[in-house]
Amino acid sequence: MSTHIPFIHNYCDRWCERCPMTSRCAIYVPSEEGALKKNTDDENEELWKSVGENLLKAAAIISKEIEKRGIVITEEDNLRAAQELEDKMEFTDNHELTQLSEQYWTEARPILKEINLERFGEKSLQEVELGIKEETQQHKLFEQVEVNLEIIHFYLFFINMKCKRALSGLHNVLENGAEEQEEFDIPNDMLGSAKIALITTRRSIGAWALMMEHNIFSEDKALPLLAKLQRIESMIQRYFPEASAYRRPGFDD
Repeated sequence: MSTHIPFIHNYCDRWCERCPMTSRCAIYVPSEEGALKKNTDDENEELWKSVGENLLKAAAIISKEIEKRGIVITEEDNLRAAQELEDKMEFTDNHELTQLSEQYWTEARPILKEINLERFGEKSLQEVELGIKEETQQHKLFEQVEVNLEIIHFYLFFINMKCKRALSGLHNVLENGAEEQEEFDIPNDMLGSAKIALITTRRSIGAWALMMEHNIFSEDKALPLLAKLQRIESMIQRYFPEASAYRRPGFDD
């Protein structure tokens, strides 16, 4: 069995181990079973050696392209780039979409820690024994609950990350115009990120709704989070109205 470091591509909303695009993904790291813990260990010298090598390769490619294009980078260019980065970070960090998506995971995290699937399983077993529900029906329900809980956990921080990525692109458009993106004929990073933020927000809404329906979380805890997710969804559509229709190369084709 092959495992690899879990990662979601900027245009992707799938777990790597479930992704049919893995063979085309440069991030995929095949290894032996049980390598996940090993590959995410801060003290794993082989991992960080590999990361360092990849960064050096990327730097070499960039340097070669700069030389090829005859670009000369001055100290003034470096200072201007640093200021632009600072402005972009200020715009992104202070944006209402960033703040709301941060509030979502901040408030959801402690609630998720309270979940007790064992208690839910015991209740399901009692309902089967009392003849209230069939065993196959309860088994299917339990699997559904597990999958949706996994969705909530997996996208907990991811929504905020993709919102910030999309806002970073929005800052570029506001400062430089959309022509810069079109000039290089590359996939639209801003809309790709916004679309994934939208998809994962909607999936999280569905997952929380199911959890509330089956009393995994009480309404007083789940409803405020659902309200935040719905506001996040509305904001994404407001700031990135073309995101839903955007087709991600290799994923929506």
